[in-house]
Amino acid sequence: AVSSTSLETMEQGRKLLLAGLFLQLCFFSMFTALVIYIQRNDKFGFRGQAPLRPLFLCLYVTIALMYIRNIFRVVEFIQGFHG
Repeated sequence: AVSSTSLETMEQGRKLLLAGLFLQLCFFSMFTALVIYIQRNDKFGFRGQAPLRPLFLCLYVTIALMYIRNIFRVVEFIQGFHG
């Protein structure tokens, strides 16, 4: 059954969720590295652009907050259902 409540099924679901969260963190890290690369590389024309500073600041603050949220969720699910 899809809504089974057996411990084995719950544990499989938790492991699948953790794998998804770790994968999300990996892809988000790659996105962050790409944003930093694009901002600092001269060939893209964003380096030293004063009008774009607030945009990149907003992007970096958002990235930091999402990292905190994702790491909190990973720790929460690692502790298990009764942690």
